[in-house]
Amino acid sequence: MRVWDGGDGKKIHMLRAHAGPVYALAFNPGSSRLASGGYDSLIRLWDTGTGKEVTTLQGHTGTMYGLAFSPDNSRLASAGEDIGVRLWDHATGKQVTTLHGHTAAVYAVAFSADGHRLVTGGADNTTRAWEVSAPADPFAGVCTLITRPMDEGTWARYLPDDPYERVCPPSPA
Repeated sequence: MRVWDGGDGKKIHMLRAHAGPVYALAFNPGSSRLASGGYDSLIRLWDTGTGKEVTTLQGHTGTMYGLAFSPDNSRLASAGEDIGVRLWDHATGKQVTTLHGHTAAVYAVAFSADGHRLVTGGADNTTRAWEVSAPADPFAGVCTLITRPMDEGTWARYLPDDPYERVCPPSPA
């Protein structure tokens, strides 16, 4: 892959690492990071200022076709031939989750402007919208709905396989 200066048309860097064609590219908004993916099933993150590879993300088992950074720069979405859509914390290189639902290769991924949704499109002739943002406090809605603290008995009734945790604040006296 070559990085060119858009002003004068001169080559800045030659990025070499993929074994085979590159089919997906995405810039991280507000930084010099570039993600690339392709035939070798790897995602490589580059610093376009230095031309150096920063890290390699491994997890896909087939050709990569789609990459997108979230608007807040915290996550990278990837998709490809293996039908799994993956979300990564690109700062740590850790895979956060895999979204399942497509039945054929996934070619396109895009985040909504607020980063709460991811839209994917694939060879199964479907477009899917995924809710990908977790609320800051996932129990807040539950506590509001039950209108009382979740005591050990209630917890055991609904979550018998999980150890009790106090998740709702005590009711005002």
